[in-house]
Amino acid sequence: MQPKAIVVGSGIAGLASALRLAKKNFEVQVFESSPHAGGKIHSFSNTGFRFDFGPSLFTMPHLVDELFELFDIDPKSKFEYVKKDVICNYFWDDGTRFSAPADEEKFIEQAAATFFN
Repeated sequence: MQPKAIVVGSGIAGLASALRLAKKNFEVQVFESSPHAGGKIHSFSNTGFRFDFGPSLFTMPHLVDELFELFDIDPKSKFEYVKKDVICNYFWDDGTRFSAPADEEKFIEQAAATFFN
């Protein structure tokens, strides 16, 4: 008898869970209350322009690659990742600004200099 699984939510975590379970030969049902799958990974179009809802920061692309590789699909045939030097910029009401470097050492140094001095 094939094992069964229910996944509640079709955001990226729910979809990733459903794919991994399906690969392990589970019969998977995904339930979603929203009219679309993908959670934050969604967009809309208006007057010929496309707008993304998010996410604003994409971390750990290797986990997305792993999902494609589970099904023998080359992730590079679907996505092209480009690592940015600065992954995000933050602005506070008091005028504080922080540009978060992708490099972990630089991030630690600049965060310490910005927030602990």
